[in-house]
Amino acid sequence: GADRPPLVQGLDLSLSRKGSVLIMGPSGAGKTSLLRAVAGLWEQGEGEVRWAASPAAAAAAAAALAAGPAGGAVVVDPTVGVGGDVADQGAQTTSVSGADTATAAAMENNGLYFIPQRPYLVLGTLRQQLLYPTWVQPDKTQFGGAKVGSPFEESALEETESSEGKAGATVGGEEDSNGWSCGVEGCRPKPGDDELAAALESVNLGYLLTRGANNSGGNGGNIGGAGDCVGLNATGDWASILSLGEQQRLAFARLLLAAPPVALLDEATSALDSKNEARMYGLLRGLPDTSYVSVGHRDSLIGYHDEILRLEGDSSWRTLRADVYKEELSLEER
Repeated sequence: GADRPPLVQGLDLSLSRKGSVLIMGPSGAGKTSLLRAVAGLWEQGEGEVRWAASPAAAAAAAAALAAGPAGGAVVVDPTVGVGGDVADQGAQTTSVSGADTATAAAMENNGLYFIPQRPYLVLGTLRQQLLYPTWVQPDKTQFGGAKVGSPFEESALEETESSEGKAGATVGGEEDSNGWSCGVEGCRPKPGDDELAAALESVNLGYLLTRGANNSGGNGGNIGGAGDCVGLNATGDWASILSLGEQQRLAFARLLLAAPPVALLDEATSALDSKNEARMYGLLRGLPDTSYVSVGHRDSLIGYHDEILRLEGDSSWRTLRADVYKEELSLEER
């Protein structure tokens, strides 16, 4: 096909602990493409994305790796810089540079958590929906061909579910007596049912615990006709049972339970009303150590972020504080 201009050139961005960035710009500027390039989800085209840790964080990451699996969670530094050039809109090659081997390995599995506009839902129980993909039962959950155990919430594109995951289900975690295992380096213990129920309540999905199989679609929501289809044990074709807005809130429940160092959200609240959108971002901001980067079109999102990365659509970009950008928009409307 015809040569396409670079998506972005010379981007240099720092994300502090609990910091937040909103990527905005005109349609076709490459906002989603950039987010997926940073996440390492696309492997075509040409370009480079470099993650650079501060010296203190690099030493901590190397120490964590040297300590082995018992060393605890991988350390993500207080300030993570993202820079480089990405060519071809919608395609890129990701590499880690400017760091030693140990640091590069830590960055490769540092808990980046990606949520697309339409979350991927597994065939299984409501409990499995909430725990996926951080905690999985490889022998019991139907994944539709997707690999499991990724540090991403969704590495699958909407049209390519089979790209999910980078590692095996037991990487960075141990399998418990019920077959649950963690696929993320330094994964926290699997949440109990009370915590799962609380997560559903927090995202305004508590009613799913009482909906049961009777309201779960034409086949009663019961796969194979077996099991107790009530509460967290309810089963069904969740992609059909839940509206897109409910699916997006469920994705936020997963995010709250995983509490990753960095969350990447691609239009993750597009199907929500303003009240639910405010609640989801309020919950996200309440996580003690999570930074996040969002892509969105709504001006209402500006208030939930510290900084704006504006892509102009011609490979150029600029960053400014969210309050300054909001004032700039206000002046343009006068």
